[in-house]
This record gives sequence, C-alpha cells and structure tokens, in this order.
Amino acid sequence: MNKGKIVQEIGSEKPILKISRLHKRYNEGKSNEVHALQGIDMVVNQGDMMAIMGSSGCGKTTLLNMIGHLDRRSSGEIVINDVITSTLSDAQITAFRRDDIGFIFQLFNLFPFLTAVENVETPLLLGGVNSGLAREQAKMLLRELGMGDRLYHLPTELSGGQQQRLMIAASLAMHPKILAMDEPTSNLDPIGKEEVFAVAANSRG
Repeated sequence: MNKGKIVQEIGSEKPILKISRLHKRYNEGKSNEVHALQGIDMVVNQGDMMAIMGSSGCGKTTLLNMIGHLDRRSSGEIVINDVITSTLSDAQITAFRRDDIGFIFQLFNLFPFLTAVENVETPLLLGGVNSGLAREQAKMLLRELGMGDRLYHLPTELSGGQQQRLMIAASLAMHPKILAMDEPTSNLDPIGKEEVFAVAANSRG
C-alpha cells in the first residue's frame, strides 16, 4: 500500500485479526505488474477501531477486500479469530464471510425487489435463524438506525441516506466479528454518522 496511513484506537489485547507479509499483485499485460499491497503487517485486537487513510489508488479498498476474502491474496497470511484462512475450503470461506465478516461499502448492495426489512432479514435467514426471530431482529435493527417508518419500503423508495442506513443494517444483522467499512457514512449528516457508529459498536460479535 503506497502513501497510506493507519490510525488505530486500541480495544482489548486479544487479537481478532492478524495479517503477515500480505501482497496483492495485478498483471496488466505481460510486463506490467501492479503491486496494490506490498508486505502489509497489522494486528487488530478485539474492540479496536482502525481507520485506513490515504490517497486514491493507494490500496485501501484492496486491503478491505483481502480482509473480507472478496479477492484472493497473492501471498501472505490472514488469521481471523485464530483461524488461518488459507487452510479453509471455498465453501468454508463462504460461510466464514457470511457469519463472521460484515461489509459496508460505498455502493448500495441491496436487493431492489425486497423491502427494507426483507433486505436485513435475508442474511439472518441464510445463517439459519428462525424466520420469525429474523423478522423481529431486522425490525429492531432498522428502528435503532432511524428506519422504523420505512420497514416495508423498497430501496427505490428510499433516499440515498436511507439506503445507506439500510445497507448498514443488513451488514450488522449477523453481529460480525469484523466489520469492514469503505466510506460507509458518506451520505449521512453528522448526527446520522454518530448514530451509525454507536449501533455498529454495539452490534459486533
């Protein structure tokens, strides 16, 4: 990662994420290899809040994608909650990503044909939660994020800020151990940002 910076607020002393010698290379033609990440080492403890800052193209989103296993590393090791993720099968990685890692990205990754409450309960249902309990948990989370009067609206019926709150609620539904956020509150006002971070802090597994 070039010209990036990591700012960390320390939580407990129990590591939840350990990264060692992480590299990510992209091949742009036979002789043009791009190094997005070069030998990243970092440790995130339980309860830490970490900000990754840097100019556009320095590797911030690439690092989040590596942590969330949305993309394959070129080399290096990622250990999450004492699990060496390189030892997991594709099916295990999928389950791990669903149950233990939450994502909040700049784009609204919502199901356009589902209501707000259905978008939030979907990851719970996929995780095996009873349908009645999943619906109640989804409602509660949306209410905490100020969306109690929009439970049965489709994403296209919501404002940009409301869609962002909905995406955040869906990401928090499974109480992930790690929450990866790529400019998650860009459409929210200062009060909305404070509310989101407060709910996120209370929802981590």
